[in-house]
Amino acid sequence: MAVQLTDPPADAYFSTHLNNRIKDVDTLTERINMSLGYPQINVEAHQAQVYDNIAQACEMFTKYAGYTEEYLVFHTSLYSRHKGIYMPDLINYTPELSGEIVEQQSTVNQPTVVKHIKITNAPQSLYTYTVSPTQTGPVEYLLQFKGEYYHHATKYLITAIYNDLTDEVDASVAEYGTNFTTSDTKVTFNVQTGGDQVEILIISQIPGTATVVVGNFERQASDTRLNRYQRGMDALLGTHRKVVDVFAFEPGTTSGINTLFTIEQTLAQQTYFSYSMGSYGFDLVSWYVLKEWLSMREKMLGQDYYYRFNDREQRLYITPEPGMHSNRANFFAAIGCYIEKPLEHVMKEIWVYQYALALTKITVARIRGKYQGTNLFGGGTPNYSELLSEGIAEKERLEESLYNNTAPGLGDAEPPKFFVG
Repeated sequence: MAVQLTDPPADAYFSTHLNNRIKDVDTLTERINMSLGYPQINVEAHQAQVYDNIAQACEMFTKYAGYTEEYLVFHTSLYSRHKGIYMPDLINYTPELSGEIVEQQSTVNQPTVVKHIKITNAPQSLYTYTVSPTQTGPVEYLLQFKGEYYHHATKYLITAIYNDLTDEVDASVAEYGTNFTTSDTKVTFNVQTGGDQVEILIISQIPGTATVVVGNFERQASDTRLNRYQRGMDALLGTHRKVVDVFAFEPGTTSGINTLFTIEQTLAQQTYFSYSMGSYGFDLVSWYVLKEWLSMREKMLGQDYYYRFNDREQRLYITPEPGMHSNRANFFAAIGCYIEKPLEHVMKEIWVYQYALALTKITVARIRGKYQGTNLFGGGTPNYSELLSEGIAEKERLEESLYNNTAPGLGDAEPPKFFVG
């Protein structure tokens, strides 16, 4: 049984910042088209052009903003001498990013129709649909009405078959499960058929709101879906998320003030005793001089590790090179880096929508400019200069927020490659 509605369901457009209805490139393309006047007017741009504009917006945004701060687990055995280390190897080695996450999400069937009843004691059409010749299964309808302190609910099971010979619908209707909150009923539902149409009517004695929930008779009230993903993977691109920049390399060490039997620990104890027991041990000046000496020793003997990151190759190079071929002991390290957000999350960003919309305005204006001087039906000529100027101005404003602001995008991220010195 095919359901054909005149107006799209409102709940298909419900959306928040974190629970966004933009799920893929098609829904974002639909939003851009509607911003340009669709479906009232035709948008003179090919779908592939809008796709490419969205791709350009995502590329711009991820260069300056769309990233997350992550810490990768490093071990010297992963490092290839003279070749560095490939960052996806570190992502696979980090349990937080490589482990599969399984989320169970349940979605409750939402009302298909919501209608406010203002006229009382008169039959009104609540729901109408066209019966498909190929559909023969039963369909369950939950009808509800709420008005003042009155609540009415009933269920209909309708089996409708389109008859090719009579060009009409043969329908069987069963009502069951009716209940209401007063001693007498104030609402009556009725099912009528005519031609290939099935119509549900409502007669109410009081004003209120009526809803219709359509569902398969054999389906549960809610659908449970398992969502499986890895945080280190981009599901839409089918590859690992790319590292934007590395901001820290912290190797595991046996030195430090919180480790026993080290120079730092001994100095800290002696400094404490110098204040608690008189003029014994080291003072703060001696502590500072010895720390400077330890720092100089690390530099002179090559004990510090220096790193270089190539974002195009996605490789991290460390000097001096660790690994089995060196004379140094193996160790673990934590690498702090910025990693691009998954493309699915990037397309939800308002900056991406605004920039792709500006590019589409420029595209449509240039297409209309090809028909300059052409007379339209009813008079008038294609206007493209105003739309072109508007798109260029919006494009420059959005790029300004990326290039010159200390916080790129819409101010919700720190610049990953910002250095002072």
